[in-house]
Amino acid sequence: MATLIPPTPATQQPVKRPGLVWWKGTLIATSIVCVFVFWEFGSELYAGYRVAPIAVGHFHEEFNTAHYEQIWQEASPGFREGEDHDKLIRVLQLIRAKLGTATEAHLTDIHASVNTSGNSVTTRFDTTFTYGAAKETFVWIKKGSRLELLSYDVTSDALLN
Repeated sequence: MATLIPPTPATQQPVKRPGLVWWKGTLIATSIVCVFVFWEFGSELYAGYRVAPIAVGHFHEEFNTAHYEQIWQEASPGFREGEDHDKLIRVLQLIRAKLGTATEAHLTDIHASVNTSGNSVTTRFDTTFTYGAAKETFVWIKKGSRLELLSYDVTSDALLN
């Protein structure tokens, strides 16, 4: 009697999945984009941290010497489009009359925004004025290595009197 030996199975070749290569490529490309975005954001935050106190000091010099027109001229086009010139001058005069001159400012918060329409830096300062303390918020648009004022807000109890 003959014994039947089952045939040996042919060695199977591994099946290549074409989607796996595509998936790895997508993961690598996404990682590169994420690294770039985080690098850009970190660079803007550091630049804002370095340059914003200088820009605020310059703003306070102009404010203290009543050079409100200069503040207007040096602000970004977005600031000038959003504010009435004469109204801004009157508001800055009122703030100076109520608070006096800025004597000291301490950076308390910084936020950078990186997007396709431009990079901005928002800074908050606790500022001491001659007649009281205030919290100032500046929004800056980065133009090369300098900052242009986009928005200014000041809050103080001394302004209510």
